[in-house]
Amino acid sequence: MAKVEIPFTNAVEQSKISEILMKWDEAINMQNQYVKKLGTCRYAMIQRLLKPQIGWFSKRLNDILFAKCERVAERTIEPVAVGVFGIRKRSEIFDKELADDYSQNKVLRKGQICFGIGTNSIVYDVLLSNDVFCVSPAYKVYNITSVNPYFLKLILDINNKYLSRKYMIISARQGKSVDFDGLFNEILLFPSIEIQDRIACMIQKVDYEISLHKQKNEKLKLQRKA
Repeated sequence: MAKVEIPFTNAVEQSKISEILMKWDEAINMQNQYVKKLGTCRYAMIQRLLKPQIGWFSKRLNDILFAKCERVAERTIEPVAVGVFGIRKRSEIFDKELADDYSQNKVLRKGQICFGIGTNSIVYDVLLSNDVFCVSPAYKVYNITSVNPYFLKLILDINNKYLSRKYMIISARQGKSVDFDGLFNEILLFPSIEIQDRIACMIQKVDYEISLHKQKNEKLKLQRKA
């Protein structure tokens, strides 16, 4: 490496270039710090707002989830994967198609929840947009009734570690699986639907703000690179 030649401009131009790029570094760092603070705020809100109160009622997942197995009829429906970062388009994760035949894939529509198996935990996400996607047959897709779909996701989020330890099965011979019968019989506590809607709305506003600042950060990174 000592023999590698590196081109340098004069000291004055180096200083000017450094000063310009440092402004973008500072802006990117500020955005990162702000997103981190918003994440901390979101976590605190969830811990406070989702703490069971007097009047909350118990429900099993069996009471609110109904299996929906709608197969793909059109090849144009975009496939997604569900993991610890939620629902993500496969085209944004993988460089090439993993399968040519989507006919066995399951359709995922707005308001439905999709379950899968992660590396160390049960993974899931609720589709909140009006998009129509599809997932591989390995996932389980359910309709949600009588509770706010996003509030259900929040309840699962705060209980995920416990539920994953209890119902995720890791076997040397058969690999990883989930005891869905046991999971869906687990009792969870919910407030009234009006309170669910209000809490979901509050958290989604924070989610939206976090998303905006992440997008701004990506634009700053592109500007810096240019």
